[in-house]
Amino acid sequence: MSDTLAMFWHHWVPVRRYNGNGAAGSDYQAPVGERCNVAVKRQIVRDSSGDEFTSSITVVFPPTVPYIAPGSEIVLPAEFGGGTANVVSVAVSHAGPPFPDTQVVSLE
Repeated sequence: MSDTLAMFWHHWVPVRRYNGNGAAGSDYQAPVGERCNVAVKRQIVRDSSGDEFTSSITVVFPPTVPYIAPGSEIVLPAEFGGGTANVVSVAVSHAGPPFPDTQVVSLE
C-alpha cells in the first residue's frame, strides 16, 4: 500500500527516544532519523501528568514511525533553529478512512 501523504513528509529529524530514568538520570535510545513534517504552531498542550505547556513546534510523523514517547528529544531542521527540543505530548490517530493515520508530537 502506498503512502497517500508521501509528499507531505519533507523533513528528516533525528529522534532520541526516551527509555525512562536510570541511576545516571534520563536514559535515551541512540538517535534514529525519521521522516516527518515540522510546523510552527503555537498551542497549549498537556503533558502526561496534566500540566499545561505552551508548544511552539508540532511534528507530524507517518504511521510507520515507531511510537515516540513524551520525554524524547528531537533535533529540529536548520530552518526551525536546529536545536534540540523535548517532546511534551503525543497524539496517535488511527481514525481510519478517510482520515490518514498519523503521530502528532508537540515540542516544548
